[in-house]
Amino acid sequence: MMKRLSVIIVSLLLALPILAQYGNTDQLFAAYSGREGYKTVVMGRKMIAMMQKECGEKTNVIENIRQISILSTEHSDSLLLNAAIQLATQDYELISMTNENAEMTGFYINEALSDEKRFLMIAHREDEEVIMEIIGDFKITDISKLSKLGSSGKE
Repeated sequence: MMKRLSVIIVSLLLALPILAQYGNTDQLFAAYSGREGYKTVVMGRKMIAMMQKECGEKTNVIENIRQISILSTEHSDSLLLNAAIQLATQDYELISMTNENAEMTGFYINEALSDEKRFLMIAHREDEEVIMEIIGDFKITDISKLSKLGSSGKE
């Protein structure tokens, strides 16, 4: 038991400088962008508007989204997961979290600025990590409308 605790403490101490290097999600996304085994997707207003036009969805929330950023990897990366969770807990408020069978999904919101909100989703599975951030002026309840854009036309 003592040996296991020592290993955990040493691991955390070694990870702290790595976790501390990301002051915000923009830095986290930039640090992993272009790395082998990682995929980043950034959609600006024009791309989001094209998605809206393609599916014929009429909603104001899309017009108020400035950017959607997604970072994913098809392997488990505890440093990435821990860095994302640390950023979420220091800068965001928890909306909801599910944790079942070693799979975790957390939803967070940062409403510090009146005209810009940041919605953050962190998903961990055995063989993947996904971090998604939506930036704009929207209501939390509007986020579900975005999922319709991504799934329209798919069955």
